[in-house]
Amino acid sequence: MSRKQVSSLPPREQIVLALLRRNKQTATLKWLSSSTGYPEASVSCAIRTLRKPHYGGHRITKKLCGSRTTPRGHIFSYHLSK
Repeated sequence: MSRKQVSSLPPREQIVLALLRRNKQTATLKWLSSSTGYPEASVSCAIRTLRKPHYGGHRITKKLCGSRTTPRGHIFSYHLSK
């Protein structure tokens, strides 16, 4: 993705993309939320946006974190693939 394309991303998506690039391991929505200050739903939306071809078509994989759950369901982690 070129520098011009990154700068055309909305600010929320720029922050989430930067964190996923820096973090070589997987990241949960909770960690991304606490790192960005955005609610988990907004981080999830940013991830969906980053996957769209118009915003770079980033390959962000989603993986179940073992058997960890919350009252709302399973916990997933996300990883930016190259």
